[in-house]
Amino acid sequence: PFKPKAEKSEQPVQVRIKSQAAQVQEALLKGYVGDPCPECSSMTLVRNGSCLKCETCGTTTGCS
Repeated sequence: PFKPKAEKSEQPVQVRIKSQAAQVQEALLKGYVGDPCPECSSMTLVRNGSCLKCETCGTTTGCS
């Protein structure tokens, strides 16, 4: 039977999982909390005192 060749760009699942885990770890080290910005929807919210601040657009979650 004919078996199509896998494209070279396809990564095994284990490699993708490690890559995703590394990305999550890097985001946590940068201080990202994992919530989307209410203004620009970027995932770059960080703690700013008792509030959150978006590193992409500068919006805060209501604190000054």
